[in-house]
Amino acid sequence: DKKTKYDDFFTNKEMIFYNNLSDLTEKIQKYKKDTKLRISISRNGKKKYFKYFNSNIVSQYIINKTFGIKGKKVYWES
Repeated sequence: DKKTKYDDFFTNKEMIFYNNLSDLTEKIQKYKKDTKLRISISRNGKKKYFKYFNSNIVSQYIINKTFGIKGKKVYWES
């Protein structure tokens, strides 16, 4: 769902977004038929997710924020 704001982090080549139930239904039908595109999007999304949101990066970010430690700027931080 676009309300999750994942589109702030991922492009439409990395994740599939929908606006409402009708849009979701259309996209399910579309990507059900296009296996190559569906697999490409899923691989791209997985690759980006593990690069920027792996547990070590997220844990270190939480620790740094909690204790006020200046650390390396992370992808999702503006």
